[in-house]
Amino acid sequence: QAVAVIGTRRPAVDGLGREEALGRSLASGGWPGVSGLAEGIDAAVHRACVRSRGVPVGVLGTPLHRVYPQEHRGLQQSVAETGLLFTELRDDARVRRSTFALRNRLLVAVARAVVIVECPKPSGALHSAAIAHSIGLPLWVVPCDSMRHSSQGCNSLPQGNSSALFDSMTFIQALATGPVPSQDSR
Repeated sequence: QAVAVIGTRRPAVDGLGREEALGRSLASGGWPGVSGLAEGIDAAVHRACVRSRGVPVGVLGTPLHRVYPQEHRGLQQSVAETGLLFTELRDDARVRRSTFALRNRLLVAVARAVVIVECPKPSGALHSAAIAHSIGLPLWVVPCDSMRHSSQGCNSLPQGNSSALFDSMTFIQALATGPVPSQDSR
């Protein structure tokens, strides 16, 4: 009952701006914003959800007590206080590169829709898009500058398998009202 928002760890400035607007729209529409608490797009959606008094959901590729990247300590704490953190790794689990890739399936599993904001080829975001497509989840892609390396992955997704997300409020209206009550009714 959430919207998974994923993308590159090194977005362009306009990608971050689109992500901020999407995070605000998710909060106002009552939709939890799910991401992996990674650098870039993930962090931007979580920050926007927190600032907009929405519900951020962080799916970790580490045990709960670990923070990665370290500079997200404050962000991870904010997500824990205002939303939800979860992982499938026990406290004593060893973190490997593959645990971050495996986390992507959890992001998709808790989502009603998946949004890709900006991603290169190859990327974990494209892996998540493939998972979403395989289980029939709606996939939305924010169109990006085709000359930018960080946009070539999302721009390569087949149009028949995804919808273009030009306006975040139109996207929220297409989803209908989310499961989280608005701030006014809390």
